[in-house]
Amino acid sequence: MPETKTGKAQIPSDALACVRRLDQLIQNYEAPTSTDILELFRFQAQFNPVYSAYLSALGLNPQEVLTVDEIPCLPVTLFRNHRVKSWHYKSAAVWRSSATTTQIPSKHYVPSLTRFHLVSRRIFEFHYGPCTDWVFIALLPSYLERRNSGLVTMVDGLMSASGHPLNGYFMYDHISLAERYKNACNSDRKVMLIGVGFALLDLADLNCMALRPQDVVMETGGMKGRGPELVREALHDRLRYGFKTDCIHTEYGMTELSSSSYATGYGRLTPPPWMKICIQDLHDPLQRVAIGKIGTIDIIDYANIHSCSFIKTDDLGWTESNGDFYVIGRRDESEWRGCNLLYQPN
Repeated sequence: MPETKTGKAQIPSDALACVRRLDQLIQNYEAPTSTDILELFRFQAQFNPVYSAYLSALGLNPQEVLTVDEIPCLPVTLFRNHRVKSWHYKSAAVWRSSATTTQIPSKHYVPSLTRFHLVSRRIFEFHYGPCTDWVFIALLPSYLERRNSGLVTMVDGLMSASGHPLNGYFMYDHISLAERYKNACNSDRKVMLIGVGFALLDLADLNCMALRPQDVVMETGGMKGRGPELVREALHDRLRYGFKTDCIHTEYGMTELSSSSYATGYGRLTPPPWMKICIQDLHDPLQRVAIGKIGTIDIIDYANIHSCSFIKTDDLGWTESNGDFYVIGRRDESEWRGCNLLYQPN
């Protein structure tokens, strides 16, 4: 497979059309066509060894896949023991998922941080406006402790684009964080406090910060091994009370993905247009269910050109007719990772 140099990266000529199309999608903030997705599928089915082997195990001929709904998604668990790549490249970063001492973390081999930051910033600014309107205060102790985090890389990029001297990370020094927030309130910018669930709860319980109406608290999940698990609604109730704010926002991402989704309130997540959410039957992983029905979440992330764009998660949820979606938990047999919260049915 011939390769073409683009700056420091080498992109195979077979992938160039898909990469150029992705650049257009990012610039115009638009969705790929079904033809675009099918072309990407056939490229990855041919050149991604892990995905190709998975399709072969299913007895599937990629040339017989004629619609997007027929595309099988790669189980996210395969990222633990395999290098999921669609061509050979030197990784600019290797992100690792959270895991206990008995678990093997998933790994995502990222060829270009420049493109990742471009994707992340484009998505964020669509929802929240220019990064230069914000001061970012990040409370991400577990992510900072283990390093190699896609979430920290994303926040790094947002802080860099913001360029404000009060941007910064905190771990367990909540009093200093509250003082930083107070100082940021004296600037001409809004403040975004982005944090992992358990750390935000600890801070909220101190009742030392009352947010201004224009400021945002954004949780990224993360309650594993940190006391009693909470459903997202209960978590948000406590955070709203502790921070004296009307609404808690959510960022939904995964180590294995290149794009994030945001909920600007009440758990309704909006993916970027180049990401498609599909819901699969709980008992038949290859059968899609109707809008509004609960099932396992499959994700098509066009920005995952270098890896695999077709990911079968262990998360449960449902979609709305406009493509927005809700995450309500994980399948019972799935191992917990830091990005999700438990679901307790009524």
